[in-house]
Amino acid sequence: MSGYEALPPLFRLIARRLTANDFKVHTGYWLTGDPTMEKVGPDGALKYGNLGDASYTYRVDTYGKIFGLTRQDVINDDLGAFLEIPRMIGRGAALAIEDAGWTLVLANTGSYFATGNNNYIEGAGTVLGSAGLGSAIEKLLKQTDRNTKPILLEGKYLVVPPELKVTADELYQSTNINTGGSSTTTKVPNRNIFAGKYEPVAVPYLSNSGYTGYSTTAFYVFPDPQNVAAFGLAFLNGAEQPTVEEVDQPAEFLGTAFRGYIDFGACQVDPRGGVKSKGAA
Repeated sequence: MSGYEALPPLFRLIARRLTANDFKVHTGYWLTGDPTMEKVGPDGALKYGNLGDASYTYRVDTYGKIFGLTRQDVINDDLGAFLEIPRMIGRGAALAIEDAGWTLVLANTGSYFATGNNNYIEGAGTVLGSAGLGSAIEKLLKQTDRNTKPILLEGKYLVVPPELKVTADELYQSTNINTGGSSTTTKVPNRNIFAGKYEPVAVPYLSNSGYTGYSTTAFYVFPDPQNVAAFGLAFLNGAEQPTVEEVDQPAEFLGTAFRGYIDFGACQVDPRGGVKSKGAA
């Protein structure tokens, strides 16, 4: 567990928790409709709302690894393998979740982040900075329900590749802005309006060339996944921790082994639950 919990929960921050009771494909739903209350007339009658739903699918798979120790390894255990191997397995479970989750984000399956879903911006003005972040936040704030009424999403996480970590940290931590105007009549702001608002989350997967869809300039803004979630993370029977066991080797081998496994799956949930900025023209 120390190895599993030591890794920063990057994808786990932005994903809503889901539960599956088996390995079949499951269908999840989020309700649509207009929940805004309407003024009650003199007759005291309440108006019925119209409900609809949108669906998404998810399933869990098993991920695992086993490491063997010979009898001589056990006897000569000067490196503390009995402690280190279980920790490695726990860490590997956390890595598997992050790898699967960010692979899904970058793959952009079905043009998930796209102009048609009103959750994508591009162009020179979308580079991460005060203007680019402002455009992404504006796009998130304009998300609506099926009746085109605002759903009041507030950004919480600013997800960036390592190349943009310093810029993201500056936007989050700096309180002042030093800039100049084009003339003596130009107003110059002296406060960073984004200070402390959107928690920076630096994700190495986003700019890693080994992943389809990688970019050194793109960034994302996500709200709290308990409000509206762009992605989900499902676990078998809600068990979020890996199972690690010491097991015997086959009879023909002298030694022991450690194995670990975890059952989970990542999925797309609601495209309104996040905004992607290309970050470059």
